Amino acid sequence: MIVAVAHAGPACYAPVGAMTLPVAGAAPARANSIVAAGGYALLRFGDGDAARESVLRQTGARWCLVATVRGALAADKMVRLGVPARTAQRLWMRMERFRNGTL
Repeated sequence: MIVAVAHAGPACYAPVGAMTLPVAGAAPARANSIVAAGGYALLRFGDGDAARESVLRQTGARWCLVATVRGALAADKMVRLGVPARTAQRLWMRMERFRNGTL
């Protein structure tokens, strides 16, 4: 389930690590894992049931939000959001290493 998609124009950040997610009653969350491939980045915020993942697309020197989801953002969902299949698979595999604690 996609919980946030581009609104009145995509939110863009420079650098990609500058993106934060609003958290009710707390300071905005910063990504605890970031992976990139082929002009796209996948960011992970939090762990367990509270985890969120965002995919961003590079546009020049800026990174623009494509979508944020609860839990893990699977490669097939990224493809449906416009990420090329090979890039989506690379992002998913790289992030999976963070999710499993093997990186």
